[in-house]
Formats: sequence, C-alpha cells, structure tokens
Amino acid sequence: MLTLLMALAAATPASTDFFASLKPGEWQYHRVIPDPQNPGKTQAIDVTECEDPAEAQKKQRAMLEKHGCKFGEAKRVGDTVTTVIECDTKGAKAKITNVSVLTKDGYQSTIDTEGDQGGKTVRQRETLTAKRLGDCKK
Repeated sequence: MLTLLMALAAATPASTDFFASLKPGEWQYHRVIPDPQNPGKTQAIDVTECEDPAEAQKKQRAMLEKHGCKFGEAKRVGDTVTTVIECDTKGAKAKITNVSVLTKDGYQSTIDTEGDQGGKTVRQRETLTAKRLGDCKK
C-alpha cells in the first residue's frame, strides 16, 4: 500500500491553484524514481500525454483522498509551491512533501516521502519534470 501511495503522490504536484497557469495540451513527464530492483539506484520513466494538468491533478488528489490521505495547506512563495500530504491507510503511514516550481514551459517537482510500513521506516525521493510540448496532435 505504501508503494501505491508514493506513486499517487508523485503524480499530484502542489495544489489546484498551482495549475491555473498551465495550459492543456501535449505534456511530457520525466520521472526519476528509486529502482526497487537495485537499492541505491534510480530509474527514469518518460511518458507523453495529451491532457489538462489541472483536471489530471484533481483526479489524482481525489484518488489519494479516497485512500485516506489528507492535504495540508499549500504554501506558495513566488513560483514555488510546497504541499504536505499525510496518509494513514491499511497499516501504512506516509508523509509526502512535494515542492513544485513553475518553469517557463511547465514545472519541476521534488517529492520526498517518509513512511512506516510494518514498523519499518521507508524514505524515498522522486523528481518529476513536466514540459508542455504544444497543442495535442489531432
């Protein structure tokens, strides 16, 4: 369950207001996550999707809330937004701190997760770079 929460949280940058300036279109997402098969190493995941980032974020947030996560108040300073998400579900507890920075063509996020799973503390850092490539291809 903790792995699911980490994955969902990584896809949920900052706050709804953060997305107000991001336009729908074709988006490229580059994630760097810990490699579960090789402790201490990372792996990159690249995905391109045609979507509205604000709508995608709302869906991810709803899914996290359904799993028992609570969102703290987003704190914005300039182009940087920090959000803390706390989850307590099915024997797994997690605190996710997401720091997202708007860029000229998207955003960059650093997601730090600390959780308790079966009495063991698990820590993970993920980075996400999101870049709008243009309008969706017809």
